[in-house]
Amino acid sequence: MSGAITFLHQAIRRTFDDVEQGGRPSGAVAVKNGKVIATGVNRMQVVAIRPSIPN
Repeated sequence: MSGAITFLHQAIRRTFDDVEQGGRPSGAVAVKNGKVIATGVNRMQVVAIRPSIPN
């Protein structure tokens, strides 16, 4: 398997691990000179805002 495919598989595994913990399907692996220098996931928080309506 080529290096790029290996890194892609790592990012996919990171994504699946995060989804299993309730996260969103978004994982990443940053590579420099053929070595992984960072991994991460996109953690989003959704906040609902309701206007205050006087009764």
